[in-house]
Amino acid sequence: MLAVRSYRVVGQLGKGGMAEVLEARAMGEAGFERRVALKRMLPAAAADESHGRMFVDEARIASRLHHSNIVSILDFGIVDGAPFQVLEFIDGADGRSLVRRSAEGKLPVAVGLHLCAQVGHALSYAHGARGEGGGALGIVHRDVTPGNVLVSWEGDVKLADFGIALSENRTEVTEYGMTKGTPSYMSPEQALGVTVDPRADVFSLGCVLHMLLTGKSPLADGAHLDFYTKHVLALAPGLPEDVRAIIRQATFFDRADRFRSAAAMTEALGQALASRTSRDPRMELKSFLEDIRPAKQAPVGSLDHLFDVEIVFEDEVDGTRRFSLLPASRTVTSPLHAAGAPSAAPLVDAHPGAPIPAPSDADKEPDTAALAHAAGLARTTPRWPFAT
Repeated sequence: MLAVRSYRVVGQLGKGGMAEVLEARAMGEAGFERRVALKRMLPAAAADESHGRMFVDEARIASRLHHSNIVSILDFGIVDGAPFQVLEFIDGADGRSLVRRSAEGKLPVAVGLHLCAQVGHALSYAHGARGEGGGALGIVHRDVTPGNVLVSWEGDVKLADFGIALSENRTEVTEYGMTKGTPSYMSPEQALGVTVDPRADVFSLGCVLHMLLTGKSPLADGAHLDFYTKHVLALAPGLPEDVRAIIRQATFFDRADRFRSAAAMTEALGQALASRTSRDPRMELKSFLEDIRPAKQAPVGSLDHLFDVEIVFEDEVDGTRRFSLLPASRTVTSPLHAAGAPSAAPLVDAHPGAPIPAPSDADKEPDTAALAHAAGLARTTPRWPFAT
């Protein structure tokens, strides 16, 4: 966790049905400052016990995962009665945005293979993660999508959003027969609401690879209907044969026929990548990013000037850090930074006006999908069933 006294909110990055994501600065002693993403539950969602447990579960799961290809959670607390997470800020774009920015509407094969191999490493680690006592955590992500693959302009690849991840330690349990996830990247067993295992994430990663290289998930445009009757997923023409074979093995209807693990799929991706380029994969990715990176990022929201507020640490009760919301202008040199200092009334109504809607699937993605986690909001944003 970050040893900070406050978080200065400088703008809104995205908003969904359950949470909003804010750009913020973590402020600490001796001028310490770090750019972070702050994911905060909306008051209406926080009032729902089930949603609240899901949000806390997400933070608990993420806090136990320490991997270079997984977005890190840095802090957790409560402000004005609503829980929030502090996440590392990834300055870049998500996989879906990269596809849309590409001149051909798809990624170069080597780049797509590299991105999925990095996600494969993240999944392999998460699937095998163990708790302090040595017991398996039993984590299955359940929402591996292009929108949850964050790529920094410097070439870092991060898997985000464990909000609906399955884990032995979840307090909010999905009822049998109920489904959570994104339909066009969802394995048959997950869609049918039966018990899932890591091979469900393998299936999703196969769909992600297909989307990155063709611009569309193989389950888009109603393809799920044929898949569920014929048990064979139709893949786009023009894919290299070795890549097609990887996607095919990842997306078999029967999970027993798929790669036995994310590690096995990652190895196959690595071999396909090695046969195509002698360059360092990260440098190959950076070269691609240089061609599509915007020269100057536009403001992230028309109401950003209203978000100059500070979330100040007050105390810790039963292991939960509690914060107050104050105007930033009052906290720059104010003793209210100190733990336990009296605070002003919560500014829950400090920035009136219509909320900034989250972009739909048809809208252009923001330049900073760096949101360490507007990706997580895609799951709470209404989307058409079986969309790309």
